[in-house]
This record gives sequence, C-alpha cells and structure tokens, in this order.
Amino acid sequence: MTGKRFKVILIILSCILASIILSIFLFAAIKGLSAKQIYRKLFPDSVEGVYSPYAAVDISLSPDVLSAGGGGYLYILNERLLAVYDDKGVEISSAIVSFEQPGISANDRYAVIYDRVSGSYKLFKDGHENNSGSLQRQIISGTVHDSGYMIFILQGIDGFLGSAALVSKDNETIALCDYSDRYPVSACMSGDGEKFAIAGIFSGDTGSTGIDIYELYNRVPVAGFTSSRLMPLAEAAGKNSFSTVGTGIIEMFDFSGEKLKSHEYGNILAAEESDIGIHLVDRDAMGDSIIFIGNDGEQKWIHRTGLRTDGIASGDGHLFYWSGMAISCLDIEGKPLEIGGGFGSIINTVCFGRERAAVLTQGRLIFYKFK
Repeated sequence: MTGKRFKVILIILSCILASIILSIFLFAAIKGLSAKQIYRKLFPDSVEGVYSPYAAVDISLSPDVLSAGGGGYLYILNERLLAVYDDKGVEISSAIVSFEQPGISANDRYAVIYDRVSGSYKLFKDGHENNSGSLQRQIISGTVHDSGYMIFILQGIDGFLGSAALVSKDNETIALCDYSDRYPVSACMSGDGEKFAIAGIFSGDTGSTGIDIYELYNRVPVAGFTSSRLMPLAEAAGKNSFSTVGTGIIEMFDFSGEKLKSHEYGNILAAEESDIGIHLVDRDAMGDSIIFIGNDGEQKWIHRTGLRTDGIASGDGHLFYWSGMAISCLDIEGKPLEIGGGFGSIINTVCFGRERAAVLTQGRLIFYKFK
C-alpha cells in the first residue's frame, strides 16, 4: 500500500511540475521569448552568450544602402540592386529595383520595398517576391506587419494634408484615412493585426500631436486623443501596446486608447521597437544611454554606453548599438553580451531572426549568430 501511495504522490508531483514548466513557457512565449532565452532566464549561470561571426561577404556598400530583415532573411538594397541572403549568409537572389527614392521595412514573414516618388511597392514573403502594386501617390513612409498588412503614410491631395493607407498582402486597400487638420507622420499595428494607430502633427499647432486608433474596416476611429507635446513617431511595443516618441518624451498606450505610462528624457535620438517593448537612445550632458521600456510602459533598465551612439538594432530580445568600428550588445535585462568588432566603419546592423544579425561595413557584410 505504501509503495502504491508513493507512486500516486510521485505522479501528482510530476503533473504539477509539468504544469508549472508549461505555464512558464506559455508566459514566456506571450512575452516573445525563444526557448533558448527561457532556458537562460531560468538558469542564468548555465551558458555564456556570445555573438560570433560565422560568414562574411566582401561587398562595396554605398553610404545610403538600405537594409532590413526577419524570419532568417536579410534584404540589402544597394544602389538599386536588391540582394536577399538566408540565415547561412548565402545570397539566394538578386534583382534590379528601379525605384527613385526607395524605402524598406521587414518583419518575421514579410518585407516591403517602396518608392517614395511613384508610390510603387514590392512585397516579399520568406525571402521571395510575393506581390507588387502601386498607390500612385507619393509615399512618405511605409511599414509592414507580420500578417502582410502594409501601412503607408501618403502626401496629401485634393485639399487633404496627408493620408494613411492600409493595404493587404493581396493589394486590397482596406482603409484610406485622410486628414485635413494634421500631417500624418507614422503608423503602427497591433500584434493581432486587428487595430492600427496613426500619429500626426497638427497644422495649426506644430508643437502638438494627434493620435487616432482604428479597427480594420472601420472608417471612424475607435479612440483618438491629442497631446500638447510633439511626439509623432508611433512604434509598436509588443502584442497590444504602442508608443509615441518625441525628442524628450515617450508615452505608452494600449490599442484601446488607454494611456499606460509617460517618461521624459533629455534628448531621444532613436527608438527601436521589439516584440517585448521599445529601446531608446537618450543623450544628455553625461553622454548616451540605452533605455528599455517594457510593453507595460515601465522603464526596465538603463545602460550608459560610454560613447556617442551611431545607431541601434533590436531582435530576439537583444539590442545592438555601435559607434564607428565598435559594436556592443545587451541582453533582455540590459547586461552586456560578448561580440567581436573591428571589421571596419559600421554603416548599419540588422537583426534578421533566429538569433542572427548582420553588420554592414563599407567593404564587408559580416554575419553573426548567438550561441
């Protein structure tokens, strides 16, 4: 009887332990953490994380080269030649893109390359061209969601100061939001792809910002508010929140329109969205700092860089920042990770998923992986 009771207790304890582990992984998955990141968080002293170079390509890159990536694919538009690389660092395709003033955006599934002058665009899925179209209007900026929805900020016509167009992966214009009282500047979409937010600068008061939140197929905003501060950069921050950023302020909202938090800083130079929040570069009299705001709006950590930051890139919970030939990396808690540099003056860094990143220098393209 005692042995049977012990076996029952052991089964119950095993079920409880399995439930706890499953709950941890589900919670971490919701927060956007990979299995490897979960393991390191549970056992922080078990593995030392290092970004090591594993491939390199000799290439002459122009100073205005465009690059983006996600889902294991890297897109580089260099003097109208678009090259796509896979996660092994191998070029899988190249083609001429005859856009006069191109822009680029990418995520884990899709990438969009657009022409600001003609309004034409090309949509890529998993490294290959999937569709193309044209809005036949000048584009100010564009972004693509991992569902394939594209949001373009357009120059105004017919008496409107500007517009925002939501376009599906099948080239269907889902919504066209025209504004006569403000200049729309940026837009972002919720994680589930059901809502999007548009931020713009009022024509009568260029020091204030208007933010509207829309549902798909609803031409009337479900929420709208005005800020007396200038913060027209809208960035997604996780599944159901977004931020609006200005030179000295960031405010976090959820997609129902509720304001979560507001933070003021000295001089915000850059903002980079991620699945778990948003990274900022702030400059004050003491130098540059990297700041991480979680998707709940709380400041999680701040890291002094000790240098003037040229740029930042985030992915897989990590944040890269660089200056000149020096590059550094921080983990999800703001702790430094080892990464080698010194390959040349850095033009840009792209995180393209699967814990991989590419560093673009004037003469080389270096691929890194985390292990």
